[in-house]
Amino acid sequence: MSYKIISNKGENYTIINGDAFVDFNPADEIIPIIDELFQGNCNIERLSNRKGKQNRQEELLKVTLINSKSSFYLYCFQTESGGRCYSIKNGENEARIQWRSNKNWKPKLETIKPAHEFSDKMLKGQNLNNCRCFVIGVYKRNSFDKDIVLSGVYPTQAQEVEINSKTNKSIQYKYSDIQKAFTNNMSYTLKKNDHLVLHFTPSLLGWYLIHQDEVHSKSKFQIDSYLEKRIKKQYSINEIGNYFDNSYFYNSGRSNIENQSTSKEITKEFQADLRKLVKENKLLGALEYVMKKSPDLEISTAKSLVQHEYLKMKHARE
Repeated sequence: MSYKIISNKGENYTIINGDAFVDFNPADEIIPIIDELFQGNCNIERLSNRKGKQNRQEELLKVTLINSKSSFYLYCFQTESGGRCYSIKNGENEARIQWRSNKNWKPKLETIKPAHEFSDKMLKGQNLNNCRCFVIGVYKRNSFDKDIVLSGVYPTQAQEVEINSKTNKSIQYKYSDIQKAFTNNMSYTLKKNDHLVLHFTPSLLGWYLIHQDEVHSKSKFQIDSYLEKRIKKQYSINEIGNYFDNSYFYNSGRSNIENQSTSKEITKEFQADLRKLVKENKLLGALEYVMKKSPDLEISTAKSLVQHEYLKMKHARE
């Protein structure tokens, strides 16, 4: 049994058998898209990379907007076949990004760790100016392919991979969903007890940079109507610059937090476990705990619970 990939012959984007093309550096695909988006009014630094076999690399970029001096980080990965072709149902349809361990990057990611810093500040309700982090997989079908799809992964899904020297981290999604992005410009893969993965064509990168928090927090009951209502346009340099200059975590679940104490999901044991994780400053672990223990809870509300517990402890100490 072979993996399912997307044909590069014709314009029908047919699903065929094969192995994903990974012999390239995805940063070389993303840098021209960023440069065009900001019309050259940005500085792009290559902060760290991991070299694989032949031409394969993954990179971490830092993008600084010249007009506003705001900056953000962007991880560039290949979309590759999922690694579980035989071990799970429909495994041949599985794609992923593979986040190799910190020790394989030069310089090591633990010296920068932007996904961890972003997640930590977001869950603490702190200003995210110059801390925004984006994780992008690039699906490219061969070395000459210019018709690509980007897959956005929310940074909390990295968990501790940047600071753990031995851990690899895979974030899976579906080739069939990538196929929909080729034909519809945007699609998504729902994840159990986690943020969805958004797939989109390069022309929508500006839209994604601004709507990252909102779109990844949507549940399976919300995402379709959300995308239908939003005009998926490109934003001007000034609009994007203003967004990064005034960047806090967008959280539509914040207003629900007062009602959570009466929720059947929130038991005394749950509250004690959550409080312990937050007290130990393990906020990513706390978020993962909430999402696993309360799978029906909206992700935005799960983030609110962690943030609320952290701020409650913080104010108690002051």
